[in-house]
Amino acid sequence: FRTRMGVQTFQEGFVCILSQCVDAGLVPGLELAFDASKMLAAATPVRPREQLNRLVQAFLEDLLQTADIEPASESDRQTLAQIVRQAAKLVGIKLKDVDRFWERFQQWLHPNPQPQADPAPPKPSPVRVPFPSMTPAELTERLKRVLVGLVHAIGDEDCRYGHTSDHEVFLGYLSSFGVDTAHQIITATVLDPGATHCSTPFEALYAQHQDNLRRARARPIPARGLGDSGYDSAAIRMRLAADDVDVFIAPVERRNKHGVYPTDRFQFNEAGDLICPGQAAMIPGARRARKGGTVIYRCPQPEGPLRAACTNRARRTVEINPDVHRQRQAGRDQEPSSEFKAAMKRRLRIEAVFGHG
Repeated sequence: FRTRMGVQTFQEGFVCILSQCVDAGLVPGLELAFDASKMLAAATPVRPREQLNRLVQAFLEDLLQTADIEPASESDRQTLAQIVRQAAKLVGIKLKDVDRFWERFQQWLHPNPQPQADPAPPKPSPVRVPFPSMTPAELTERLKRVLVGLVHAIGDEDCRYGHTSDHEVFLGYLSSFGVDTAHQIITATVLDPGATHCSTPFEALYAQHQDNLRRARARPIPARGLGDSGYDSAAIRMRLAADDVDVFIAPVERRNKHGVYPTDRFQFNEAGDLICPGQAAMIPGARRARKGGTVIYRCPQPEGPLRAACTNRARRTVEINPDVHRQRQAGRDQEPSSEFKAAMKRRLRIEAVFGHG
């Protein structure tokens, strides 16, 4: 449909149907539930071995401007092996012999030419280049970015591999949607490649929801917003709070990368002080504008009563955005309430109908 008729035609038809639902009193616009579902692509996947070759080539060209390289040292050789192993893992291949793969990769990169009258041009000599230093996490993220840019299927260049919440891998798309919970009417929908995280399209989904309801002459800003833990992000909470929407999102436990306590164990008191699990008021630093307004709080008691159970680092700190942390704290405080439990039951009814591919 999107290739034959176009997105605009679909949108016009969608708003027309939504307007009829509004006129019938089926969309009061008081409560918006947002969720996402996988959609399988009707296409032939690229063979994993071929995809591994493409990924390694694209990654090396992105990193070193060429894939025809020779490691400059033993350390670089180990880095290359790490790159190949991680790339194989991302495309779902169990690679036993990296050296064997590299030989085949070079043959794939420079296939033998067909016999011809004119002599074939000589193969370029491999370039000896040093590899830049990367942590395993940085390597994985960079490989993922390169992999997302590759074509994953024959016949559908837009679909991508993704995974569901239970880590089931699928080839296709992520369909995000907003639903008015009163009569389970869809008010907005956004389609993204399968590699997209469910929280990424929220801004586009929320903007489309408001635009569709305005065009349908209904209330564009809901009083309540419902979502599962996949939507527990700072950007989403801040966006809904800006419109005075009561947020009912299942909170995720946040861990402190500098310590052993979950970040959620740190609570703001009525005076505005951040209290640590040892009941000490943390000392705030300056707001970090380039980090989205986060603040690094440090412990005032280097030898406090919980020192043995705390981190061994000399600087015991926690980095949070105070505004977002207060909202998450309010969300955690509302979890035991009957209102929150009722909202989650309504969300689950929506998920049971729309949220599973």
